[in-house]
Amino acid sequence: MERNCKQLVEWLLDMKLKTVIVATLILVFLLFAGICYKTSPWQRKPYLKLHNIQHRAGNRFGQPVVKDELPPDKVKPPVQNDLIDLEKKSNNVESAPEVLPHRSHDIQRLLGNVPPHDSIFQVDQMPTDRGLWPTVGNGHIATVVNSDTIHMNGLYNGAQATSHRARIPALIAIEISIAAPKVPVIKTYSLEMGGGIFNETTVGTFFRIEKLTYAHRTYRELFVVELKIKIHDHPTREPLILKLSVKSDVSSDDLDITEGTCDIPTVDCSYVHGTVKQPECEGEKPGEVHIFYTDIPTNITMDDGMVEEASHLYLMSLSPDPRLAKDKFDNGFRLNQRHPLSRSHMSAWASIWAEGRMDMGSNSELAQLSYSSLYYILSCLPLEWDVNNPFGGMSLGGLANGEQRQGHVTGDQERWIFPPLLLLHSNLSRSMLDYRAHTLKVAMETAASQHYKGALYSWETAYSGRSVSSDKSADLYRHYSTGDLALAVQQYMWLTNDTSFLTRGQGSDLVKAIAEFWESRITYDTSKKLYKISGVMPPGKSSFLVNNSMYTNSVANISLMLPHQLFPEQGIPFSDKFKAYADSLFIPFDENLRFNPAFDKYQPGSPVKEPEVLLLNIALTDDIGVDVEKKNLKVYEKSSSASRSPLTHASVTMNWLFVKDGVKAEESLSRCLQSVRGPFKVWSEHTDGTGAVSFVPAMAAYLQTLLYGYAGFRIQQQQLAFDPVLPPKVTQFTVHGVDYLGQSLTFVITKDSIVISLTPSRTRQLLLIVVDLQTTKTHTFKNNRTVRLKAGTKGVIRQLRPQKDMVR
Repeated sequence: MERNCKQLVEWLLDMKLKTVIVATLILVFLLFAGICYKTSPWQRKPYLKLHNIQHRAGNRFGQPVVKDELPPDKVKPPVQNDLIDLEKKSNNVESAPEVLPHRSHDIQRLLGNVPPHDSIFQVDQMPTDRGLWPTVGNGHIATVVNSDTIHMNGLYNGAQATSHRARIPALIAIEISIAAPKVPVIKTYSLEMGGGIFNETTVGTFFRIEKLTYAHRTYRELFVVELKIKIHDHPTREPLILKLSVKSDVSSDDLDITEGTCDIPTVDCSYVHGTVKQPECEGEKPGEVHIFYTDIPTNITMDDGMVEEASHLYLMSLSPDPRLAKDKFDNGFRLNQRHPLSRSHMSAWASIWAEGRMDMGSNSELAQLSYSSLYYILSCLPLEWDVNNPFGGMSLGGLANGEQRQGHVTGDQERWIFPPLLLLHSNLSRSMLDYRAHTLKVAMETAASQHYKGALYSWETAYSGRSVSSDKSADLYRHYSTGDLALAVQQYMWLTNDTSFLTRGQGSDLVKAIAEFWESRITYDTSKKLYKISGVMPPGKSSFLVNNSMYTNSVANISLMLPHQLFPEQGIPFSDKFKAYADSLFIPFDENLRFNPAFDKYQPGSPVKEPEVLLLNIALTDDIGVDVEKKNLKVYEKSSSASRSPLTHASVTMNWLFVKDGVKAEESLSRCLQSVRGPFKVWSEHTDGTGAVSFVPAMAAYLQTLLYGYAGFRIQQQQLAFDPVLPPKVTQFTVHGVDYLGQSLTFVITKDSIVISLTPSRTRQLLLIVVDLQTTKTHTFKNNRTVRLKAGTKGVIRQLRPQKDMVR
């Protein structure tokens, strides 16, 4: 018995020893495998580890290890530099796909549900055509990335037709090269629209460098460049030396620049003051800009392998007010010590996207175009009205591309750019109306100069609102843009009921003045026994001058009706004569052929450059009717199909959807999309790639096809109508944040259902209902604030009014 027990003990001890030996071997193997994987070439990708602490970089002896070497003429007394660690976005740099599918979890939480695969464009080489490069901006300042130029809202140089956005040198736009060691690198360039950042990444065998460029969304005076450097698994501990070069010197053909002193002791900086060389109008005070900016070092050296990461912040603050420019520059560095500027910037963009956007889960092409088009437009708009530097309108190339059409504002602002912004970001869209209200006095002077009453808005303007067009015929005859403005005001007021625009924002004066202009512009036709409008240039430019343009007369009718539609509820006095003129204004219509002639004496089949009847705002098609619109599409189909304008194809797409022909709509949409250029999804003016690039009206027209075409929205008096269908190859179409009477509505459209969710306003509590126009059934937003309808339902959203809308 004792012998058996002894053998058992020996056997157990032997097994234990073997187990320990095997476990030790396995552990050694795992450790060795881990080391090999960590140091392998495929592991030397972007350094993904996140550090959420703020630290001062230093070596083991407490000596500084990051050296910024300034040019000799910029050397100042030593200044302590806090090196702030920021979040890292993970990238797959080896494959360098066009669309980056991943963000760090921390940043994704910040940006909410903005899908990275639809909102990040990444390439490993920038397009050779700089017109296809993306932009960053905030409505006050904007730039084409990696360019030597910044443009600022309202700053123009040159008189009248020579007026153009003044070029401001981008004094912190830098180019980075690796001076030492000489190692191969991989570069990627990413436009991260969710956070409003352009990210240029350089990855070597033991380091990763990110250059983030953005115009801060809330601290709008600040143009920012951040460098984030991370070192990992340094094999030789050889110093990493970066060479920095600035893309522009302190000069501009548009500005007289004087250098001053930057008396901010905590940072190496410079100050310059620029004044435009020639104001827009004789006798006006020249525009000016005050600039405080960080001095850029010639080199950055990281000379100790113990340092894993460092961040360098370079700021440029621009404002017409020198005190404001200085304060924002100084505060930018102070704020960055507490929280990275990039984080507050991305947070502001996240809020914008949460307020309004569109997702198309299964059609990445349409979804990416939705995000990019909306991003480029939003980048041109301020978050709020600035009384010191009022918004100067939306130019055709956006603020960043100030050289496109000289940065002038045209009637395309109201016809194309305003409508999609109105539905998703009504608060931001108002800035366009405020620009027109701000220049009302000039518009009244323009009308008087042509012997008309009221206000006539010039087709092409700059900051002052005066005409800057080189084509004088446009000012004399292209009057429909003033009518487009009236329609924009009507749609804005019906959607928002923003009484402050009428009562405190000069809106009522604007509405009256536009009606008075058309009163003086119409004449009585005794043969028709109706009022007519003679001698105008229509949008289609079918001939030099025409009488009774369908487009012009339609928007003139809206203008004359507007006081009657808006003023009674506000108690604003008005004359009934305007409505009488509207009721008696001739609208071209052929009773025999049942279509709308483009103008007097138009014959079906006659060539027109652009079919103006089909260019009418989709809000007016309900008055035309489905049968007549079908005939219009047939009559003008040849001209519309041959058009090179994405605006025409977008309009035709919406019209085909109005008459329920999805096949024709998809054909027109595909023609419209031929204007999309390059990996960053900018649009050209023409579908063959010619004309202006980064053409904002085309981007907005595409957004209109989604909102007013496929989603089927119509802004009507006292209701918001919807009649949605799915876009091509889309299984779920979600429109987030549709604004209506201060409330926010989200529409989720699938092949089976339409689900409408309500997010009530915290400041404006209203009861909204959904009315199914086919069954006349009324639905209320109950506790879950959701209404579910069958696919194909045509309905309206209304405010619940006692004794009018009772729940059935």
